[in-house]
Amino acid sequence: SFFGTDETDGEKIQTAEKYEQLGNYKQAREIYAKLKQPRLDLVAKVDALIYEEERDFANAGRIWFSLEQWENAGNDYEKAKLWEDAERCWDKADNYQRQAFCLEQLGKFEDVALLYEIREDWNEAEKRWRDLSNWEKVAVVCEKQKKCVEAALEWKKVPNFERAADNYCLANEHKDAVRCLLEVDNWQRIEGIYRQASTLSKFADLCESRENWTTLEKVLTEIYTQKGWKWVSANDGKRLASVQEKNGNLDNAINTWHVYARNPEKAVEILLEQKKWQRALQIAEEINNSKLRQRCQDIANSGLQEENQKLGKLVKSYQQDE
Repeated sequence: SFFGTDETDGEKIQTAEKYEQLGNYKQAREIYAKLKQPRLDLVAKVDALIYEEERDFANAGRIWFSLEQWENAGNDYEKAKLWEDAERCWDKADNYQRQAFCLEQLGKFEDVALLYEIREDWNEAEKRWRDLSNWEKVAVVCEKQKKCVEAALEWKKVPNFERAADNYCLANEHKDAVRCLLEVDNWQRIEGIYRQASTLSKFADLCESRENWTTLEKVLTEIYTQKGWKWVSANDGKRLASVQEKNGNLDNAINTWHVYARNPEKAVEILLEQKKWQRALQIAEEINNSKLRQRCQDIANSGLQEENQKLGKLVKSYQQDE
């Protein structure tokens, strides 16, 4: 026996710990095993150290796990390449980096990316999602890092042009935002961007280049109203009148050609096409254009003759039926 009968368990433990420090684990185990008050945890701990010394890391890890010594267990399970057991230990130890390493060894790369995302380690999460070519996830993680332009680029790959535009706007890259919104024909948002930047005239140019005549007419009307119609140039009037024609708003187009585009001849042409001879003749007389007035009268007479001929045929047909 190593001890006298009067030696306390506490004194015996101190002696055993000295043996542990010297690497004499078997001697320490023997002391722990003979304590008056059994300490199975101390015996198990020394057993784990003995297994480690023998390089039996699987059994060492198992004992450390039973003792809830998660870090020791994780280290030994890793040495034994028991990755699932090691991953469980690092999860319990709240060491997500080591947990991620074990998941990588298991080929669970998506779980690795999700783990980093859950832990809000956005930089690492971004790397892993990029490796997996999951552009939607990359975009979201870039947003979390306030990397707006990078997020926009990833959303374009998805593709989600609305989200891309959101991020470009946050980065004050409004031209790129507009390009994205054009991909999905979201003219309402495009207009909002131009309005916010107080550049409605540029928005009008964009509408014209994209042949969005309905929106262009609305925007030009608003611009000229703000400007004051008396200051609208003939060229501006021509621009609006042409758009009104394209949209089939002929009454408005006639007025715009006549009043703002200073081109009453064009207004008369439209009226003649609509067979509104009286109004056409009235404008021709207003501007004192004898040639145009004569043309209106000739076309009106010709039109009336044609109408009379049609009416005559209709009456004759009716009489024959009778």
